[in-house]
Formats: sequence, structure tokens, C-alpha cells
Amino acid sequence: MKLFNILNVSEFEDCDYECKANLEEAEDKLEKWAKSIPAFSNSGEGHMFVGVSDDLEAFGLDHKSVDRSKNLVLRTIDRHIFPHVKVHFATIPVGEGKYVLDILVPSYPEVVCLRIGDYNEKVYVRENGASVPATVAQIIALGKRKFGVDVRTTGASYSKKDFSHYLALAHRFRKDGSEPNENELITLEALSNDGRVKEGLAMFADKYDSEDSLLVCRLWDGLDKGSDQVLDKKVAKGPLGDTFLEAMNFIARNTKKGFLKMADGSRLDTRSYPELALREVLVNAIAHRDYSIENTQVDVDIFKDRIEISSPGSWLLASSPEKYQLMKIPSIRRNRIICASFEGAGLMEQSASGFKKVAKIYEPFPDKAPFLENGPDCFVVTLYDLFYGADSAQTQSNKYDGNILSFCTGEARSREEIQKHLGIQSRSYLMSHYIRPLLESGKLKATAPTRSPHIKYIAS
Repeated sequence: MKLFNILNVSEFEDCDYECKANLEEAEDKLEKWAKSIPAFSNSGEGHMFVGVSDDLEAFGLDHKSVDRSKNLVLRTIDRHIFPHVKVHFATIPVGEGKYVLDILVPSYPEVVCLRIGDYNEKVYVRENGASVPATVAQIIALGKRKFGVDVRTTGASYSKKDFSHYLALAHRFRKDGSEPNENELITLEALSNDGRVKEGLAMFADKYDSEDSLLVCRLWDGLDKGSDQVLDKKVAKGPLGDTFLEAMNFIARNTKKGFLKMADGSRLDTRSYPELALREVLVNAIAHRDYSIENTQVDVDIFKDRIEISSPGSWLLASSPEKYQLMKIPSIRRNRIICASFEGAGLMEQSASGFKKVAKIYEPFPDKAPFLENGPDCFVVTLYDLFYGADSAQTQSNKYDGNILSFCTGEARSREEIQKHLGIQSRSYLMSHYIRPLLESGKLKATAPTRSPHIKYIAS
């Protein structure tokens, strides 16, 4: 009888399970099966099925062999697996007096090693249905994932001059406009008791320049990425507070400001995406991203009808996002010190109020409620443009208008000069969204015919 005919498992060994005909106790044979225990613990829980052949034939063990195998596993964990993981046993009947022993190996919060001999300690992970030695890069990433990237205390003592950007962020977003002092940062655990900087706070330092902080913003000329060009792009890297501000500025310059006529006749002044909602979602993406996943980034993609903010790392809660009401999502923090640092800057609270604020903002627009999506290796929040498809919406000129008119006052400027000044990537987008509307309104004048290679623009 095949194992996959008994249990809901695939027809091939994978990252979730492994089969063994039996477990051998001899020292030179021990590693062959025992390595799967740290491998499953380090890669997420998995099952070892004993009494199953390589071709997944579940022939089973008798009572005596099941007991012997259980005792061998427990002795092996006690003598050779560090830290000691706690496994769970179950038996699956496969015939008269025959059982498959199911050993459930749970994930463990620390890096688990196999020690055979005094100086032979190895870290294993699961890859392609096998337990293999972890590479140095995998061990480093594993340590970050298990212990967190932000809790280690660095050797640097806290100095305000090293955190001028962070303190400016606090002046801007704390309700009283103050900055956190050293004692407050110690209370938040962003600093150790002797004033040394934790890794999480170090990621806000003025000179922080790791690739871990990478954030990419893109403006798309359509409703999806498939067939449309990128009209504008911004790549941000550096102190986490700076990447947050750069993303907010990018969104502001590429979205509309105006007002909506509400059902009760009132007028709501707003942006395509309300600033407070954007702020909460963006901070959440930066603060809760899984920094142990190398070569990844936070992505901000603006489409005609929505904005998608994607953060590396899967959903942390036990149930999937759709099981929760937006107002009732519990608080859980992947990066405790990064979150505490945002809290010190006035951009995050411990009360799990972030998504509640977003839900409240979008409450009058039930057809545009935010959408949460959990992927295998990222978490995506979608906010919908309040002006898109709204007949009663009236939008005002973009904030670039004033910038362009100021730049072109008293001196005629070429399209290339204006584009470089604004930092806009797409020529066609600059012309269609900014220069032509200003020409049509009479606020901007051309110095030559439209198709002239020498055309420049000057404020009227």
C-alpha cells in the first residue's frame, strides 16, 4: 500500500516529509536519518515516516520495532541534537500488527544542529525533498530569521549627531513635535541599558546604507504590469525613515488631490489615497518585512485604479488575512526593535491601531475597501484610488504645477531641463500630465512651435 493512498501527501518526498524503512543506531549510520530532525526544525515542521520504503510502500513496523524506534529518536535528540527539539509520535495502522511510525518534527525558534563526535557540528535544511548541509549564507539568513535581524546590541554608543534624520522624523510626526531622549529609547529597548544601539535602531542611522533597506516605487501606465510601461520610478535605499519619506513623496507627486461629493451632499477634501492610510500601510510594510530574505525589496506599484504595497515575508498570524475583519487584526511584530524605533518617531503604536485607522478612513467607501493578500513569500496590501471611476470627483492640479511654474519663471526651460529638475523618468508622462495642461490653461507658454527642436517653456 502506497503512503499517498493512506495520507494526503504528494507522490514524492518533499520539504514536508521524508520516508525511512528503519532507523539504524550504529554511529556510522546515525547521521543518515538523524540529520532530518534539524533540517525540518530549521525549515519549518515536517514528518518522518518510518516503515516506508524509498518507493513509498508503507509496509509498517511491528510493536517492538515502533517502540525501539521511538526510544532511539529520543536518545538521539538527547545526545546529538542541539538545542533539544521536542518531537511528537503517532502510529498509522497499515495491516495486522503493522504500523507506520509518524514522527512530527516542529519548527524551533533557534538554529538546530546535529553533533556527531566532539567537534563535528552541522546545520541542515530541507531542499528538494532532501536534508542537506546549510551553506554559510543560509546559516546567516537562518540566524536572522530565528533570532530577528534587529535585536542584537551593537558596539556603538548612541549619539544624537548620528541620528539627525531619525530625530527630524520624530519632530515631524510626534504629536508634540518633540524628539525621543535616550531614556525613552532605552525604555523602548531600541538602546541597551548602557546606551548602546540595537540593530533595529541602527537601521535609522544617518549613514545606514545596507541593501536590506531597498524600496522600489513604480508608476505604471495602466491597470497591470503585463503590457504597460513604467512612467516614473524611484529606488530608495538608506535609513529606514528616509526610505519611508521618499516613498511617500513619490506617491504624492504621482497621485491626485481634490474633493469628493459625498452621499449627504458634503464635500470631502482628500487625495487619491488618503495620506494617513498610506502612512500606516507603508510603515507596516517596512517595519514588518522579513529582512532575513536576501535580495528582496519593498515594492510600491501605482496603477490607474490602485496602489499595491508589497513587503517580503509571509503573513504572521495563524489564520489567513481574509479570516479577519480589518478593524480586528491582532497585533504581532516580526521586528520588535524596528517597530519600537518607528514608535519612538511617532509613526507606530503598540495598540495594533494601524489597520483600524485604515479601515476607519475607508469606511465611507465600502466598494473601495483595502485588500490584504498573503503570498508564499510576501504580503501585499492594496488601496484603491478614491477618484477612479467616481463621477462626483473633482481633482485639483498636481503639486508639480507650482514647481514647474517657479522653475520656468523669468527663464525659458527645455523639456529636458524640466524633466531633470523634477526627477520624472518618462518624457511622455511629463508632457501629457503636466506641461500640456499648463499650456492649455495659459499658465505656461511655449517659445517655439510644438514640433520645433528648440522649443522651451516659460511661465506667463
